[in-house]
Amino acid sequence: MTDILPDGHAIEDAALDPTDQQEPMDLAEIDPDDEPVSPPPYGFDPSEVADAARVLDHVFATLRSGWEAWGTVEATVTELDVVLTDSCRRALGQIAACPLRMEPRGTPGAELDTGAALGREAVAAVGDDELALWTALIEKVRAPAATARLGELMFARKVPPAHEYARRAAQAYIDAVDSGDYQYDATVHLMRGWTLARQLKDQGIENAALDIMTARLNALMTGEFRERPGAVYPLLQVLCQNPRDTSRKQAQHEHAGAVLSTLAASETHDHLIAETAALRRKLLGSTASDKQRAAVDLDEIGGYCRRAENAPNAAVRLHFLERAAVVATKRGQRNEADRITALMQAIDPDELGLQVITTSSSVPAWIPESALDPYTQAPSWRTGVTLFCTDPCAPTGSVANNRALAARIGKGMLRLPSVLLDRGLPRATLTSDDEQYQHDLSRTAKVWADYQGSVLAAALRRVGDRYGIPELEEVTAALLDLGALDPRMARSLAKGFRYFWAGDYEAAAAVVIPKIETAARALLRDLDEPTFKVQISKVKPGGHIQLHPLLEALEKAALDEDWAYFLRWLLLGPVGRNLRNDYAHGHLDEVTSADAALVLRAAAVLITAAPIADDLGRRVQVAPMTVLRTRPARLTESVLIHVKRAAAGAFTAAELLRRELRGTPRQ
Repeated sequence: MTDILPDGHAIEDAALDPTDQQEPMDLAEIDPDDEPVSPPPYGFDPSEVADAARVLDHVFATLRSGWEAWGTVEATVTELDVVLTDSCRRALGQIAACPLRMEPRGTPGAELDTGAALGREAVAAVGDDELALWTALIEKVRAPAATARLGELMFARKVPPAHEYARRAAQAYIDAVDSGDYQYDATVHLMRGWTLARQLKDQGIENAALDIMTARLNALMTGEFRERPGAVYPLLQVLCQNPRDTSRKQAQHEHAGAVLSTLAASETHDHLIAETAALRRKLLGSTASDKQRAAVDLDEIGGYCRRAENAPNAAVRLHFLERAAVVATKRGQRNEADRITALMQAIDPDELGLQVITTSSSVPAWIPESALDPYTQAPSWRTGVTLFCTDPCAPTGSVANNRALAARIGKGMLRLPSVLLDRGLPRATLTSDDEQYQHDLSRTAKVWADYQGSVLAAALRRVGDRYGIPELEEVTAALLDLGALDPRMARSLAKGFRYFWAGDYEAAAAVVIPKIETAARALLRDLDEPTFKVQISKVKPGGHIQLHPLLEALEKAALDEDWAYFLRWLLLGPVGRNLRNDYAHGHLDEVTSADAALVLRAAAVLITAAPIADDLGRRVQVAPMTVLRTRPARLTESVLIHVKRAAAGAFTAAELLRRELRGTPRQ
């Protein structure tokens, strides 16, 4: 490069002379453990105080705080053309950088973070030189927000007289707020002044803050309150508190209540509807009448309904109607809950804009054929029914394997809350990690169940096609031979098989589903477990335990985990197939052959199961076979059961040996 001197002569840049070039730095020479060099500590210099005060006045004139304020310090030093040492500028940046913010979770007030953070040390750890700078600056600055910041820092550092500095800070926070400034920074400064006054129990400063808040709220409510909820609701949170000056409590609460009533009649934002109702209930207190509480409840419900009316599409309308229905139900407003539920039911599922996303993979034909072929090898249909009823593997697969797969799936996915629908209506919303995991586990189980259901259905159809439909009494006798203890339940299951072979899958499911609960109850009674709950009060009469607790009790007592999960998944909700509940409520409009086959398998596993209590403990034998007469045979079976449970890899061999011991055909 060539530079031109004022006299027109040219000189060559010596830095570009190859002979003068420095060797490039070898990155390998840099020690990765080297720590960055700490900046030199600040040393107090009284000559810098005046210029430093000018900088802070300029920075805090716009009520800035946090990292933005630190950046403004650097820009202001340049703009004002003042000369400050680097360490002094850092000290000013740390004064400005403490963030001022609202209290979290609806707590009224604001807080100043004086702890350590990236690039900022804790106020409690600052040195004497910085304290000397603060002490000098608080007497020099003119901007109220700068006085407030310095006073609060000295209060936090417990510089004597600490409480006097806190009072100066509280008053300065209030003085810093312009009457026409409704921005967030102004609101948070006002809230911090009130918070400090409450902490100091200074009634005079608190009253001054409350007067300003009341005036600001009145001004907002006559104009742009809808556009500035961030300015309105923090003020209402404070005005709903009990002031230290008890003489102003009634008027203050009446004013806040009137404003909240206005908001409740028109608010359409989800979170603000809930906050309005919460503040109104707080004002009512424990002495409110039922009529007053009902009025708040109805206004909250009405807010969600208004939001639903303004929804851009049916799915959003359904969401807010559900919110309204939940609140109505929780608050005991049954008429409103019924009305809103009717509105939800009126939404056509086709309007929700839902899309079905499918995927598929091919399975080599020999895999299902290897499972289907044994059903029709024997000369009689009985072998096929026996194989169907004695398959030891649950159709939903191994719960342990499904858990591992569901966990792997969950780690690689980010999810929004999943809403499970039932005929277009929301049945459950999955928000927690555990609920999402249970949903993933259910979907994993569904893959197994869909395949196994199809195979079982094809197997039964082949049996019917090859051998014809056997008589009812013949099927009943075959089920009794397989271990069914109750002829009535065996007969119902036999009817289910015959309906299946006739192609009436809905009838097969309808006949068999109620018997599953009956069979579960019978097994529990045989295991000396309770199946009846006594009356607790007039409003809680006694009666039979329902299916869900029945299956839980059965699993806890003796039933294998895989089979217990299959039964819950198939019959109950919210994440499962829910066939039993859909049938009970008349929602089982279409039953596929796979569904019917799974229902028959679920009934067969309980109706033909054998409750056993021996030296190995209590258990439910889900693949019933001929009773072993000799002690050596029973001992051999016990050993095989132990082997099967202890070593998953030995499961198949142990099960085949056990079947051979009982003389049952292999699949």
